[in-house]
Amino acid sequence: MTEIAEWCVAFASRRRVTNTPWWLRGLHPAYRHCFAYRVPSGAPGCTLVVNQIGSRMQADIARVPIQDFTLNLLASGDYRVLMIALEAPPPRPVLRGPLTCVEVVKSLLGITARWTVTPRQLAWQLRALGAQTLRYIPHEGS
Repeated sequence: MTEIAEWCVAFASRRRVTNTPWWLRGLHPAYRHCFAYRVPSGAPGCTLVVNQIGSRMQADIARVPIQDFTLNLLASGDYRVLMIALEAPPPRPVLRGPLTCVEVVKSLLGITARWTVTPRQLAWQLRALGAQTLRYIPHEGS
């Protein structure tokens, strides 16, 4: 039986950094950074967040249900979120590129698209694989 993993991938449209590094200046303004999150197995009221920032990788458990976590991201207006369910690929060695936010998300999802190197290309790849775009619809009076 194959395992189906459901992940959400958030794409940041602007970084809250005053000094933008030179390597981010060439990226599309709506896709400057990405990270992945999902419900961890055995902890349905929490959210596992895996984020590559600079030279460190963060894997945190947010004690917030995934629906609220997603709603907060979308309501901020700074993020686009795609949700995708993929079968876990069979274990095999894969040569990965430099450790970037895109490579971390591709690794988590089991994607081996060698020429997908920017967050925008990753969003295109995920949509081609059937990812759904999650949208924020504000309630009346908010």
